[in-house]
This record gives sequence, structure tokens and C-alpha cells, in this order.
Amino acid sequence: MHNIKLSIIIPCYNTEIKTLKRCLDSLSFLPDITPCEIIVVDDGSTKKDIIGYLKERNESHIRAIRQENMGCGGARNTGIENSS
Repeated sequence: MHNIKLSIIIPCYNTEIKTLKRCLDSLSFLPDITPCEIIVVDDGSTKKDIIGYLKERNESHIRAIRQENMGCGGARNTGIENSS
């Protein structure tokens, strides 16, 4: 991605897929308005389906990161470190 103007970081821990879908769908208009990236950080969920769901969506502006559980602050920091 070039010239990213907006980075959105979404920390997740055992989040239901339907909730994540609603969140991402509510942001779907953004790539049409401004160059953006959405970084979803799976913070050590015991459910392994978050990353699989994001791969199925196959949207170039959405990136997924899985990490050991570090809490919400740790997940946000990981997202910041990996943002453009």
C-alpha cells in the first residue's frame, strides 16, 4: 500500500466472527475515500477462526496479526508498530 493516510487498529480477543464482520463492514467505505489500512490484531484468542475469516475476506487493505496474549494495550502497540 502506498501513501497510507489512515491506519485503523482493531484489537481482538475471542471475538465472535459476526461482531468482527459488522465492525469491518462498517468501515468498508473508507478505501473509496482515502488510502487506508485496517490492522486486526488477534491477541492470543483461544478461537483460531479470526485469522481464517480475514484471509477469506481477501481484502488488500485489511491485515491480520496474531500474537501471544498481551492485553488490549499490547495489541494496540503491536498494531502501531506494524502500521504504515
